[in-house]
Amino acid sequence: MFKYQGSNSWNRKFDALFLLNELIPKCREVFIPHVDYLIKRFMDLMPIISEDHRCGVFAAKTSVKLIMYFSNPASYSKFYELLSQVLVIFSVALREEELVCSLLEDMIVLAGVETAFFEVQFDVVIMCMVRLAANLELGEKLSQLAVEFVVTVAEDRDSGCGMMRMVRKELVAKLLLVLMDMLVHVEDDPGWGNTINDDENEGELSMFRLAIAFGGGVNVPNLPTEQSVDVISPTLETQNQLLLH
Repeated sequence: MFKYQGSNSWNRKFDALFLLNELIPKCREVFIPHVDYLIKRFMDLMPIISEDHRCGVFAAKTSVKLIMYFSNPASYSKFYELLSQVLVIFSVALREEELVCSLLEDMIVLAGVETAFFEVQFDVVIMCMVRLAANLELGEKLSQLAVEFVVTVAEDRDSGCGMMRMVRKELVAKLLLVLMDMLVHVEDDPGWGNTINDDENEGELSMFRLAIAFGGGVNVPNLPTEQSVDVISPTLETQNQLLLH
């Protein structure tokens, strides 16, 4: 597997990365002596993925597994550069949307078990997630997973909630606007301005979970039809209608 990572064949690289991604959680002790080598290999591989984005995403997925299974507070620093490369993948490999969703799911798991790992680069991570959630060209699942990552961090009482309180206000505002967009389903017909409320709406649920994480509640006004345009293209006045307290 290690030899195939250096292969000139992208298919062999992909096969090796796929196996590593599967085996690291199952055979952790086997890989302990090779962690530093794997970090270097993934660092070398992720910036040169223009020919095969699948390899880049799987290198990122396996990097997340390395962080999840081999990092601890004393060793976080040696994984930070690896995380930076993982975040780049979210910008350059979006054509592989299904795989990117899988990568985000792994990031959510990591956020749940090693929340403090993200503290040093948290503004950059949140900026990345908000950008994904707000990108209208991406699928709904990817947007929802990006929001789920943020909510998962916020729900961590030990460090995540405090990290969220330190996030720049403009990033929080952008996130709230994304959640408000999720409250509205836009239909492709002349009556698109009529909103349809869904009890299981992801935006509403995410706002509720964020509010609970911050120890408060959420007030979302019932928007009349004429205000639905503001939800899609929010103004500052519309932002202020969402209260987290």
